[in-house]
Amino acid sequence: MSQFIFPDNTKPPIALILAGSDSTHLWPLAEKSLLRFAGATLLQRHLDALAQLGLEEVIIVASSANIEDARAEARAWQKRRPNRIAEVVEQPAPLGMGDAILKAKDALNRREGWPIYVTTAHDVVDPRLHVAILEAYCRRDAHSYLADHRQRPRGSPPPPKITTPHKNRRPPAHHAAGIAGGD
Repeated sequence: MSQFIFPDNTKPPIALILAGSDSTHLWPLAEKSLLRFAGATLLQRHLDALAQLGLEEVIIVASSANIEDARAEARAWQKRRPNRIAEVVEQPAPLGMGDAILKAKDALNRREGWPIYVTTAHDVVDPRLHVAILEAYCRRDAHSYLADHRQRPRGSPPPPKITTPHKNRRPPAHHAAGIAGGD
């Protein structure tokens, strides 16, 4: 993947990486964002992918259980990628993605006016999805962007229809990334 080039008049967003999950889907394994696959953790892979896309600053929201490991990953990333900034904040209890974003409020307020790219450390997505979102952001097509598991690259066949057996039940919306705010 080549580095994404932001136009001169466009601020690269700050990546807000949600990495504080309680990892119930992988029980009895814990801390899925820190599991190693082919020699690297999911968080490390995500940090490197975002750096490759030209994002220079990240805020990682970690749980109380994994905050020290997340800090170590952030320090290692900064060492591998000079001129990158990483801050780790704590989400004391796994109260969902919205709560995780709120826990980053102070860190985000120190960067007032910057766009925010919200993503999760444990989602493994095709890099073209990140590129498509960043391209839309640079075109200023909308105020915010959200990608979920139903996103597909241009030209690919449509996904199968999602049907819900119960009229009051919707399919889960596991989102991979999104951008909001900024000037």
